[in-house]
Amino acid sequence: MTARPMIAHMFSRVAAACALLLGLLALPAPASADPSDIAAAARGVVRVVVLGHDGDQLFPVSHGTGFVVQGDRILTNAHVVEEVLQLPGLTLGIVPPQGGEAVPGRIVAFSPKNDLALIQATKPMHLPALALASALPQDSTLVSAVGYPMNVDKAQGLSVADVLRPQPPVKSQGYISGERPTRDFDTLLHTAPIARGNSGGPLLDGCGRVVGANSFGTDSGGADAEFFFAVSTREILPFLRANGVEPVVNGLPCRSLAELDAQERAQSEREAGAAMELARRQETQATRQRDEARREAEFAIVEERDNGMAIAALLLALSVLTGLYAWHARERGDRRRTLAAGAVTALALAGMLVAWFTRPGMNQIERRAVEKL
Repeated sequence: MTARPMIAHMFSRVAAACALLLGLLALPAPASADPSDIAAAARGVVRVVVLGHDGDQLFPVSHGTGFVVQGDRILTNAHVVEEVLQLPGLTLGIVPPQGGEAVPGRIVAFSPKNDLALIQATKPMHLPALALASALPQDSTLVSAVGYPMNVDKAQGLSVADVLRPQPPVKSQGYISGERPTRDFDTLLHTAPIARGNSGGPLLDGCGRVVGANSFGTDSGGADAEFFFAVSTREILPFLRANGVEPVVNGLPCRSLAELDAQERAQSEREAGAAMELARRQETQATRQRDEARREAEFAIVEERDNGMAIAALLLALSVLTGLYAWHARERGDRRRTLAAGAVTALALAGMLVAWFTRPGMNQIERRAVEKL
C-alpha cells in the first residue's frame, strides 16, 4: 500500500472513531428513579402469607407480595392465594413492611384468568395506598420491582418465625421490554429481577406509581437472558373497579429530578427576566416622566422670564415717556403736572425693577421639575 492510500485509510478510521465518540456523547443520560418516590410507595407493600394450622400454632406454607390499593384492601396475584381456596384449614396473614404485626386477611375477589386477587385485612393496618399510572410506560422505561423474594430470605437465613415479622421489601431495577399479551391477559415484559415471593408485588415507574403487578418470569435455562412479566394496569384497573375499589390514578407525566430542577430553573429565570423587564419599563417610564416634567418646567420658566422682560421693557418705556412729560411740564412751570408725571415715572421705574429682578432663574428648572413629579 502506497503512502497516500495508507494516509487516507488512517484518516477514514480516525473520522469514524470520532463520529462514534460524538454519537456516544450525544446519547441522553439514562433516566433514574426517584428513591424517595420508590421508598414512599414501598410503605404500602406487604408480605402475603398462606398459613397452616397445627393445633393453636400457625406456620407459613408459602408467601407472596401485595400492595394496598384502598383502605385495608390489598391487591396480589391469584396464584399467591389459590391454596387457601383449594385446601381447607389454610388462612391468610398480611405482614406490614415496618412496625405493627401480622393481621389476618380474607379473599374478597379471585380472578385466575388474569392472575389477580383482592384481599381484605380484617384489622386496620393504616398503610398508604399506592397510586396507579393511568397509561402504560413506554419501552425502555426504568422500572422498579418491590416485593419479598424467597431467595433473599434464604440467603439471610431467616427462620419461619421471621416470615411473620415486619421486614422492608426488596427493590430491584430494570427496564420495560415491551407489552406481551399472554395467557389471555395483558402483561408488561421487563428486566427488573424478581423471584418466588415477588408475585403480586408492584412494578413501579420512576415516580413510584404502579404500572403492573409482578406475576412470573422466564426460565433462563442457565445462560439465557432472564425476563419477567407483570400484569398490566389494563387488567388491574377494571378488576378493581368491578370489585368496588376506586384506586388512586395518576395520569401526570413522570419527570426525573433533573427535569424538575431544569423546569424550576427555567421558571425562576423567566420570573427573574420578567422582573428585570418590569423594572426596566418602570425606569424608562420614570425617566420619561422626569424628562417631561423638566421640559414643562423649562418652558414655564422661559415663558415667565419672557413675560417679566416684556413687562420691564413696557414699564421702562412708560417711565421714559412720563419722565419727558414731567421735564416738559417743569419747563412750562406747571408744578402740579410735573409732580404727577414725576410720581408716575418713579412708579414705572420701580415696577420695571421689580419685574426684572423677580424673573425666575434657569437654575430653578430642576426644583420645579421635582415638584411636578
